[in-house]
Amino acid sequence: MKKIDDKWKIIAAGPTTSARMEALEADFIKTFKVRGIIGKGGMFEKTTRACVAFGAFYGAFVGGCAILAARAMEEVEAVYWLEELGIPEAVWLLKVNKFGPLTVAIDSHGNNLFLDVLNKARARLEKLLT
Repeated sequence: MKKIDDKWKIIAAGPTTSARMEALEADFIKTFKVRGIIGKGGMFEKTTRACVAFGAFYGAFVGGCAILAARAMEEVEAVYWLEELGIPEAVWLLKVNKFGPLTVAIDSHGNNLFLDVLNKARARLEKLLT
């Protein structure tokens, strides 16, 4: 993000690594009535339960594509907690058009692609070790 006069210009905007937000995401969904989350990487049990409870989903964006993401962002409508968190961690309300591609990795029914892969890998590892 770059501030030009009184407006923000979006330079690159790749989603953050989601797993580090796992401890907080369920409370965020509940408190702010969020219906969709976009990030990269996995989210796990706590976020999955919150998605079911509040009818939310998690859309996984391709890592390393910050320029692609920025191209779909038309303008910054608002920014929250900028002073407290700094530019990379602030919450940005963006007007977007044709943002994606996204994979629905967690749905409101409790399906979680990340947990599915993790569980299959664990089962395979256990089989290999026996």
